[in-house]
Amino acid sequence: LSVNWNFTGKDMELNVEIPVGTEAGIAIPSGVKKYRLNSRETELSGGKNAVVELKSGKYKIHYTL
Repeated sequence: LSVNWNFTGKDMELNVEIPVGTEAGIAIPSGVKKYRLNSRETELSGGKNAVVELKSGKYKIHYTL
């Protein structure tokens, strides 16, 4: 599992690489209203942390706190 992140102001960007045969859960903090996984935007509801379940591959995740 490889994770590189960049936090600028209130913007968080994660670059994640998950090896073949592995899955991972990425936690999105409470208070985040939407996140973008690669180029697909997803809105969140509720005030709890969300977990994005991912299979093997390369991903770019972006959200604003």
